[in-house]
Amino acid sequence: MIRVLVVDDSLFMRKQIEDMLSKDKEIKVIGEAKDGLEAIEKIEKLNPDVVTLDILMPKMDGLQALKEIMKIHPTRVVMVSGADKTEGDIGIKSLEEGAIGFVSKPYGPISPLEIVKDEILLQVKNAAKVDLGKVMSRKRKAKKPGPKVKEEEAKIAVGVGASLGGIRAMEEIIPKIEYYDHAAFFVVQHLPSPFTVSFADRLNKLSNLKVVEAEDKEKIVAGRVYVARGGYKMKLKDKHIELIEEDKEPVIKNTIDTTMESISREFGKNSIGVLLTGMGKDGARGLKRMREKGAFTIAESKESCVVFGMPKSAIEMGAVDEILPNNQIADAIQYLLKEME
Repeated sequence: MIRVLVVDDSLFMRKQIEDMLSKDKEIKVIGEAKDGLEAIEKIEKLNPDVVTLDILMPKMDGLQALKEIMKIHPTRVVMVSGADKTEGDIGIKSLEEGAIGFVSKPYGPISPLEIVKDEILLQVKNAAKVDLGKVMSRKRKAKKPGPKVKEEEAKIAVGVGASLGGIRAMEEIIPKIEYYDHAAFFVVQHLPSPFTVSFADRLNKLSNLKVVEAEDKEKIVAGRVYVARGGYKMKLKDKHIELIEEDKEPVIKNTIDTTMESISREFGKNSIGVLLTGMGKDGARGLKRMREKGAFTIAESKESCVVFGMPKSAIEMGAVDEILPNNQIADAIQYLLKEME
C-alpha cells in the first residue's frame, strides 16, 4: 500500500486529489496540508511514501518546501503544477531540487483534474518505486557561452532519450559535451508542454553547445542540441525536423523510439544512440534499429539509473554496445565523435 500526503492550498483541489487517489486499491491517503510549512510538519509526523505537492501556495511555496523537505526529511515528491510558462520554469527547478515527477494541473470550472487522473496515479505509483538516494539534487553552475554555431549541415547525429530521473541525468551529460562542428544532438525527455522549453533553456545556460526546443520544419545544423517539444514526436527527415502531434493521452508513448528510428534512417552508421533512466520500454526498439544500421549504442547502467527500466529493456533486446554509469557517458560520446571525424 502506497501511503500518500496531499499538499495544496485549495481545499477543492485537495479533496479532488484525495478522492482520486483513494479509489485506487494500491494507494492510501494518510493526510493533507494546505501550505509548505504544514507539509513539512505532516511529513515528519506521518512519514508518507509519496507527497503530491502544489507549487503556488501561501506562507511557503512548493519549491521552497521541496528544498526544506529534502534537507530535513527526504521524501518522494510529485509536483502538481499549473501549466503556464512561469510554472514550467519552476517545474524544471523542482526536478533539479529532488522532485521525482510532476503533473501539469489543468484549469477548468468542473473537475479539471479528471483530465489528468491517469497521469497522477501513474506518477504516484512510479514515485513509490524510486530509490531516493539516486534523486537527490545535483546543482550545476552555468557555463560561459560556447562558440557561435556555424550554419553547417550535420554529418553525425547523437540521439539521447530519457524518462523518469532524466532531468538530472541529462544535466550530467549535455553540459560536458564540447562544441562539435560536425554533429547535431537530439534529446527526447518525457515531459509535457510547456516544460520542454524551460528544460531547453536550462540546458542552454549550462552547456557549451546551443540548446533549443525543436521547431517543425527546422533545418538541422551541426553544433546544436534539439530538445523534442512536449506533446509531439520528433522525426528527422531530409535533414530537417518534423514534429508530429501526439494523441491526447496522459501517458507518453514511443516518443524516443520515433526519434531514434528516424536517426537510423537519416544518418545510419554516422550516429550514436544513448538511452538513460526511465520507466517502461520506450527507446529500446529505436536503439536497436540504430545499432542494426551501424550506430554505436549506449545504455545507462543500473548503478546510476533512478529507474532501470528503459535501459534494461534495450539490453535484453540486444540493442546495446556499451553499458555505462551516467558520469562516464559524456566522455564516451566525445571519444566516439572524435573517432568519427
